[in-house]
Amino acid sequence: LPPEILSAIFLLIPRDVGDTSWIRVTHVCHRWREVALNYPRFWSELNAVPPRFMEFALARSGCAPILVHTWEEIPDDILFKVLSQDRLQRVI
Repeated sequence: LPPEILSAIFLLIPRDVGDTSWIRVTHVCHRWREVALNYPRFWSELNAVPPRFMEFALARSGCAPILVHTWEEIPDDILFKVLSQDRLQRVI
């Protein structure tokens, strides 16, 4: 499959609250890892993930708009990284 189709499929992986198991696609094979790691939208929707994971995902998300779903306080330094780049699309 071309990277464009593979990355579109990756976006269909369910992202349950607080669950980061969707990144397991990066462990399937070298090609899947490269596609996932280099696809900013794959990292741009954060569904109540731990702050350390959020920081990692934000670094990978490039310039993609960010969607943050949270029920906990987001540490100010992490939130500042999102807001300072004018990329925050929505916080739920």
